[in-house]
Amino acid sequence: MADWTQLDTNSLLPGEPLTSAKALAFFENPIALAEAATDAPKIATKNLSGAGGGTLRFGGLSTFGGARFFLTGAETSSNGSTLGINSSTPDGDGAGQSIVAVPANARFVVHGYWNKITGAWFAVWFVSSGTASGRATGTLATNGAAVDEIIFTFGNQIYVHVMPDGGESAS
Repeated sequence: MADWTQLDTNSLLPGEPLTSAKALAFFENPIALAEAATDAPKIATKNLSGAGGGTLRFGGLSTFGGARFFLTGAETSSNGSTLGINSSTPDGDGAGQSIVAVPANARFVVHGYWNKITGAWFAVWFVSSGTASGRATGTLATNGAAVDEIIFTFGNQIYVHVMPDGGESAS
């Protein structure tokens, strides 16, 4: 296991010599980072998955800076349904927004990112009915660090995978 070496940025200025201690840190620090060595910066990872119809809530995000999300599903009713996104704080849910309207008897795939700090989100989507594709964006209500959940809504079966990032892992 590699040790993390904190380097003084003043010793890395142009013209400063590359000592063996600095070279060893350049070699070992990426390994120490990947191994989560003591004192190394942490790369937060957490994977959340769910399936169902209606509302799917993904919590435990208060220490993360955002989340990537992947969704897939099918609209089996004759009416169609809208795939929605929302966030939640201890004070309650924000105002939901639409990602894409899915027509009857169609399948969809969505990939996107939500920035917890600004509330901004984007998603790219593909719907099998007529091979439609597009991009959706918006801003969810946010209270900064108070946001703890990202929420997806859909009328029929949906499969979701959420990967938070940019913070200290809650697990």
